[in-house]
Amino acid sequence: MKQNLILKSIKHWEKDIIEPLENGRKGIIDNYGYGCLIWSGNGDPVKCYAEHCPLCAEYKLKCKECPLFQIGERCEDEDSAWSKFQEKPILSNARKMVKALKKCLEDK
Repeated sequence: MKQNLILKSIKHWEKDIIEPLENGRKGIIDNYGYGCLIWSGNGDPVKCYAEHCPLCAEYKLKCKECPLFQIGERCEDEDSAWSKFQEKPILSNARKMVKALKKCLEDK
């Protein structure tokens, strides 16, 4: 089950975040709303938050059981791949998030 959730999370990041970035979309911080990331141009939310993540859906309120947490990748830590993407939503940082997810598969 964990492996399936990790694979779904990888697919989600590749489709919803990496693909748009590769196609020239830019993620920006919405300073007029909640400070969340949105896509420039149309203002759609960047789907990089807990409500879009298969792992978060499964492990909400149980973060310590999440495969990312178990490899030392605590999303809320300022040096995590997720936090780095939030701080600077660029392609290389999105790829670091996918790399962290793939590391979860290696550790199984």
